[in-house]
Amino acid sequence: MQVIQEEMIRVPQPRGQKERLKQDYDEPHLQQSPAQRGDRLTVFGRVLLLFSLITAAISHGYHLFLYPLYITDEGIYMQQAWSVLRQGRLSPYTYSYDHAPAGWLVIAGWVSILPHQFEAFGNAINTGRVLMLLVHVASVFLLFQSTRRLSGSLIAAVMASFLFNLSPLAVYYQRQVLLDNLMVFTVNLAPSWVSPLLRGAPEPAASRSPARPAPPVRRRLTTAPGAARVATNTRTTSLQLQGTDLTPKVPLRFVGSGFLPGEALVVTIQDHAGQPEAQLAPLSADQAGQISTATEAIPINLSPGTHMLLVQGESSHRSAQASFHLHWIPPTVQLDTYTVKPEQDVGFAGSGFLPNETVEVRLGTTGQGLAQVLATVSANAGGNVAGRFTVPLMPEGDYALFFVGQQSQAPTSVGLNVQGFHPWVVLDTYAPSPMLAWGLRGRASLPTKLCWCI
Repeated sequence: MQVIQEEMIRVPQPRGQKERLKQDYDEPHLQQSPAQRGDRLTVFGRVLLLFSLITAAISHGYHLFLYPLYITDEGIYMQQAWSVLRQGRLSPYTYSYDHAPAGWLVIAGWVSILPHQFEAFGNAINTGRVLMLLVHVASVFLLFQSTRRLSGSLIAAVMASFLFNLSPLAVYYQRQVLLDNLMVFTVNLAPSWVSPLLRGAPEPAASRSPARPAPPVRRRLTTAPGAARVATNTRTTSLQLQGTDLTPKVPLRFVGSGFLPGEALVVTIQDHAGQPEAQLAPLSADQAGQISTATEAIPINLSPGTHMLLVQGESSHRSAQASFHLHWIPPTVQLDTYTVKPEQDVGFAGSGFLPNETVEVRLGTTGQGLAQVLATVSANAGGNVAGRFTVPLMPEGDYALFFVGQQSQAPTSVGLNVQGFHPWVVLDTYAPSPMLAWGLRGRASLPTKLCWCI
């Protein structure tokens, strides 16, 4: 290219310069070894590569879900991949100190393309181990090609793959869902090797052009007015919950920092889409801009699921948030007897209702909406109820007792068997004389009811 340019501008050259330039461009290619020129694999080389890949699949795929036993790190990385897909966050926790997230982002991408996602291979860790198997086979391919290109020997490539496959440490650790296995694959997939390894082409030779490199461009960075002042006023807020798996009877306890001293704080609960669900009691930051251990009652109308606690300063408009999961635990009720007769009393005791809410006792055979209301009681401050009710006159059979909280609408039910009435009578004589009194005994009616003998 330089020779053509010289002919166009007609610059005289010393004798022999064209020959030296041509020699500079030809020598690197003439001095390259066959391995450096990236000769394609022969049929025998392809057989050895296939043998190495099959060995990798068998040695690491045999009893993949049984050995080794699951370890904590595997569950942590699968949990963080779950958080990426389900919550759109890098970690399910408010605060975490961990590796760079690229590893579990790859795991999340793998899970997202599976038909049953985390349960595609039985459980989440098994699904992650299948990805580790595929990564190991790909790493063997890259290791085989890299070793062959660097050494120019197929024997060296086979030996490197053999040790990488059957090393006891490799069989133990490379089956597990660890970020180290993804890192090894990334190292083998270095950018300078990708193109030569895939197409088997020689590496680009270094240019020996005598042209001088362009001087570096010096850039002067300017700071916008007030930028330093804004940076010094910026503080990081944080919010930490003391427990993220809660029930309606367990209050929210949290601490926070990063607000203005003595600032009024607005506390709200939002759903996963960021829509407000409830407004909690306001708080105030202390003189250090922190929230000491605060306690807020969970609203009674908050539905089960994942929610977000948001604390925002009224003056600074700084905000911090943390997520929690609300579980619904149904109330429980016990009877003093589960088999009764009509117009008998039954005692009951239960727990799990909202404090001081009204609870209705209903008896029926189908849903609670069609059941008959037998009694109404009020729960105490701990959500416990106790009382008695009378079974009305009704046909014998199996019935359901429903206990329904009027505020929480939390129903619970227990079975109740109502026995039928079968009267019987025994006489003291069955051949009485005229005008002679005779007696009888038996059960001819319900308790406290008048019976006529005719």
